[in-house]
Amino acid sequence: MKKVVFLLILSISISLLFVGVVFAKNDFSLINVAGIVNTKDIGGQGLYVFSMWDGSRNSFVKIDGSFVSVVLNGRAQKLSVKDSKKATRALAIVLPQSPDNIVFDAESTAMAVLLSDPSLFRNSTDMTKFYNMAISKKSFQGLTVFLKKNLPLKSIEEIMRDDEYLALVRACNKEIFNEDAAAVKKSLYQAREQLEKLLQ
Repeated sequence: MKKVVFLLILSISISLLFVGVVFAKNDFSLINVAGIVNTKDIGGQGLYVFSMWDGSRNSFVKIDGSFVSVVLNGRAQKLSVKDSKKATRALAIVLPQSPDNIVFDAESTAMAVLLSDPSLFRNSTDMTKFYNMAISKKSFQGLTVFLKKNLPLKSIEEIMRDDEYLALVRACNKEIFNEDAAAVKKSLYQAREQLEKLLQ
């Protein structure tokens, strides 16, 4: 057990060191971003755009759906729309190269749900290629239709408990990323078993 704790602490320390190096190389800075929340797709009252880099926390969505916020420069990242109860109502991926045309809607939320680490995309060209590929897939289209139907009525936290949503996400992962959820889960268990044997 002590070995496991030590390895976890070591892993976290290395990760923090790596983050520090990345920030140093990228000349850590913040930039303003702006866009629109499609209120036909997105429900909720008292909507605001949440960014961990926006110290003012006042990125409220105006009546026309427009907003302004702040993000970290140099890498793609996710933003969320939250309501007055702090429930998440939509997601979008922000690229520093396109800071003024962010759109929150069912499609942007589907894309952000599938991309757990948007920072893998270094530029808008790569992101555009992936986007064009994803929207051509039936599974992604199905997920978008489902979110368009449900986002006006429910938060993402509520939607994530829906079996139909979970099935659609699994279908997207299989079709777009060639990931079989059962196979991934099995490989994780096998890796954990191997680690435990090594530490015994």
